[in-house]
Amino acid sequence: MKKRYEISIISHTHWDREWYEPYQNFRAMLVDMVDNLLEILETNSDYKHFHLDGQFIPVEDYLQIRPDKYAIIKKYVKNGRLLIGPFYTLTDEFLVSGESIIRNLLKGIQLSKQLGNVMKVGYLVDIFGHISQMPQILTGFGIDNAIVLRGLNQENTKSEFLWVSPDNSKVLAIKLSDNVSYSNFFYFLRPVLTSDKKINIEETINLLKDFVNERISEATTSYILGMDGCDHLFANLRTIDIINIGNKYLKDYHFVHTTLPEYIHKLKKSVKYLKEICGELRITDHKGNLNQLLSGTISSRMYLKQTNYNCEKSLEKYAEPLSVLTWLFNKQYPSQYLNIAWKHLLENSAHDSICGCSVDRVHRDMMYRYNQCQLISELVKNKAITTIKKNIDTDSIYGIKKHDIPIIIFNTTEYYRREVIEPIINLPIDKVPQNINLYTISKNRRLKKIESLLCSVNKTLLDVYKYNPVDVPINKEVIQLKAKFIADNILPLGYKVFILRPIYTKNKSVTIKDDTLTAENKYYKLWFNNNGTINIIDKMSSKKFTSLHYFEDCADIGDGYGFKRPENDIIITTKTRKAKITILEKNNLTTIFTVDYILLLPINYDFDKKCRSVKKIPYQISSLIELQNDCPYIKITTRLNNIINDHRLRVCFPTRIRTNFCYAESSFDVIKRNINLPDTTGWIEPASPTQPQKKFIDVSDNSIGIAILNQGIPEYEVTDDRHRIIKLTLLRCFGQGIRGKENHIDSQCHGEYVFKYAIIIHRDSWEKAEIYKYATEFNYPLLTAQTDIHKGSLPLNYSFANIEPEGLLISALKKCETRDTICMRIYNIRSEQLKSKIVFFHKIKQVYLINLNEERIKRIKFTRKNTIEIIIPSKKIVTFEIVV
Repeated sequence: MKKRYEISIISHTHWDREWYEPYQNFRAMLVDMVDNLLEILETNSDYKHFHLDGQFIPVEDYLQIRPDKYAIIKKYVKNGRLLIGPFYTLTDEFLVSGESIIRNLLKGIQLSKQLGNVMKVGYLVDIFGHISQMPQILTGFGIDNAIVLRGLNQENTKSEFLWVSPDNSKVLAIKLSDNVSYSNFFYFLRPVLTSDKKINIEETINLLKDFVNERISEATTSYILGMDGCDHLFANLRTIDIINIGNKYLKDYHFVHTTLPEYIHKLKKSVKYLKEICGELRITDHKGNLNQLLSGTISSRMYLKQTNYNCEKSLEKYAEPLSVLTWLFNKQYPSQYLNIAWKHLLENSAHDSICGCSVDRVHRDMMYRYNQCQLISELVKNKAITTIKKNIDTDSIYGIKKHDIPIIIFNTTEYYRREVIEPIINLPIDKVPQNINLYTISKNRRLKKIESLLCSVNKTLLDVYKYNPVDVPINKEVIQLKAKFIADNILPLGYKVFILRPIYTKNKSVTIKDDTLTAENKYYKLWFNNNGTINIIDKMSSKKFTSLHYFEDCADIGDGYGFKRPENDIIITTKTRKAKITILEKNNLTTIFTVDYILLLPINYDFDKKCRSVKKIPYQISSLIELQNDCPYIKITTRLNNIINDHRLRVCFPTRIRTNFCYAESSFDVIKRNINLPDTTGWIEPASPTQPQKKFIDVSDNSIGIAILNQGIPEYEVTDDRHRIIKLTLLRCFGQGIRGKENHIDSQCHGEYVFKYAIIIHRDSWEKAEIYKYATEFNYPLLTAQTDIHKGSLPLNYSFANIEPEGLLISALKKCETRDTICMRIYNIRSEQLKSKIVFFHKIKQVYLINLNEERIKRIKFTRKNTIEIIIPSKKIVTFEIVV
C-alpha cells in the first residue's frame, strides 16, 4: 500500500569554519568529525549519505591534515554518499560583491568536480538574508533550486515557493522551519539522538509524529524534508535506527535516508501551483526561534567591511583587467597568484566571518588573509602596469624632449573618463623644477598643451627599494613632484599617455587668491554654516539643499548580530557645535576645504548604571570636502581616530524630499525599498530601519533627488520622517560577546579610519540620471604610472573594447578558468532591455555566450568586424568568452 507521505531524512552538519572558536580549533573538531564519518561509511551500508554543508572548504581543510584520505574521500564523493559543494564557502550575500559570489560558486564547483561530483543545490540555509539576484546566479550554474531559512517567515510562504530574480530567473525554493531551521529532525528527535540509553520505541514514535506534523502543516506536497544535523555535529548511527522504527510502526509515513538532490528531484515532479516571491529576502523574524535576519551584522566591525571592499576592488577592478591587457600581447597571465588571492578572500566571505559576529581571534585571522590578498593583488596590478608601460612606444612622439616624463593613465572601467588626476612623479635629484607643462598627444602624435598645476616639490628617499637582480638594493634620493591636471577622453578598458615637462624657470602661479568659504562649478554652488554643515544650490534645477553633512553619535549596547540603543539615550550631534573651516586649495581645477569637528562623547557605556559614562572626551573628526571644476559630485573624505567604546557614529544628509521610497544599489541590481517601516510590534525581531547598500543610496521623487555615493560603507538608513535624512553608518562599536560576556576588545573598533563618500544632486530618477555611472567612477579611480622615453610595440592610446549603451556595467574581465580565452561579464542595471553593442579594438577570432560556470552556450556572430550586438534584458547578467 502506498503511504501518504515520504519523509526524506538528510544527514548533514552545518560547519561554521570559524565562529565562537577560531579556525584551527574548529578544524581539529572537523578532522575528528570526518574521521568518524568515514569509518561509518566504510562499516555501515545502511548509513547511505552525508552532506558537508553545501560547501567545499571543509574537505580542503580536512585533507590538509589527512592527505592520505584523499582516495577514500574521492570514492565517497564520486559514488554520491558524501555530498560536497556547490559553494566554496557559505558566503554572506550582502557584504561581498556579486562577482565574489559567482567566484565562490565557480571555485566550489570546480574543486568538487575534481573529486568526482558536486551537489547541484542552492544551499543557503544560514545566510543572513538573500540578494535579489541569487536565483539568476544559481541558474547561471545550472542550479534550479534553493534552500533558504532567514529573510522570510512561515506566514509569508509555505515550505515550497518559486523565488524569482528581477530578470525573471526562477528557482524552486524550500523554506526551512522558523523554529527548528536546518535541524528539524534533529531538534524533534534530540532526546533519542543524544541519549546513550537504549532507544525507547514509544517515545521515538511520538517524537516522529510531532516532527512530521510540524512539517506537513507547511508542505505543499507529500514529500517532507527532515534535516538531521546541526552546528558542528557528527554523523549519528541512531538516525538509521529511528528511520527503521518509523517505517515499522507509522503506516502513513515512509522514511528514507537520502540526499537533497534526490528529494528535490521528487519534489519538482510533485509541485503544481506555487506562490512566486520576487526579489531580495529581508523580512525580520516574527515568532520563530532560529529565523532572525540579524541585520546588525551589516555594520559590525567596520574595519572588516572596508578591507573586504578594498580587496575586491583591487582584484576585480584592477589586477584582473590589467592582467588581461598584458596577456593580450605577451600571453602571460598570473593565474596562480590570482587563485591564491581569491582563496584568501573567499575564506573570509563565510557568513560568520565577514559579518563580524565571531570572537576577536577569528577576525584577527581574517585580517591576515586580507593582507595576503591585498599584497598579491597589488603585486599583480603593479606588475601588469610595469609590463604595459615598458612596451608603449613613447619614442614615437613628435616634439618630445630628453627630460620629458611620459605619464600613463589607466582606465579599467567601461566608461570614457574625464577627471582631475594627481600623479606623483619622481625626478633626478640634480635639479629642482619650478613648474610643469602638461601635454596630451594628438592622433598624429604631436604634443598639445593642456592646463595643469604643480602642487608640491620635495626631496625624498623612495620608501621602497628598487630590486636589482645582480646587486643589493639601495635607497635612492629623488625629487618628488606632485602635479594636477584634467585627464580627458581616457578610453574604456585601456590607457592614454600624457607628457609632463618639468620647467626650471618660475611661472605665474595658477592658485586663486580667494578666502571666501564658498565653491562653485557648472553644477553647484556650495557654502558652509558655522557648524560645518554644507548648503548647496543645484544649478540645473535651482533647488537648494541645506545643512547637509553632520555627524551624530549614540550608545550601542548590542553585539555582533545587532545594534541596540538603550532607553533614554541622548543623541549627540555636531549641529550644535562650531566647526573649524579652512581652505586647503583653490585653483582653476578644484576647491578643497578642511572642516574639523569636535564632539564631546562619553568614553563608554556603564552597564551597572545603565547609562553612558559621565566622563567625556573630545572626539575629533576631520573632513576634506572637494568640488572639482568639471565634476557632478562633491567628494568627501572623513578621517577620525576612534578611542571610545559602545557607540554608533553616523554621517547625515537631510534631503527633505517627499517620497516613500529609496533606491539602494545591490549586487547586479538597484533595490526599491519602502522608507515607511511595517508595523512589527511584538515581533521577536522588529523591522530594522538600517539596510545594506553597495556603491550608492538614492532618495528622489522623480523630479529631484540626492544620491550619496560611497566606497565600502555597507549600511544606511533613510529616516521615516519629513526630513528623509540619509544616514551612513561609519562605526558601530560594541563589547558584548556572541555567547555570553566574552568581553570583546577588537569589536570596539579602536584606531584610525578613513571614509570616502560623495554627494550628487540630480533631476529625474536615479536611472535617468545615471547615478550608477558616477558611482562607478567614484569607486574605481584612474591609475597613473610614470615611464621614460623608449621604443615599444604598444600604441600611445589603447582600448580593449567599447561597450554601449551606458546602462551595461562590467562585473569581470579575466582569463577563462580552463581555456586560453578571455571572460567578460556584463550586466544590465536598467529597468528596460538594452541593445548592446560591443566593439573590440583588438583582433578577435570568435565570441561565445557562456554561462557562469564558463560552459559555452552558443557562438555569437559578428555584425561587422570585431563588433557584436545582442539584446540584454533588464537586470540580466551576460558572460562572453572572447577568443583572440
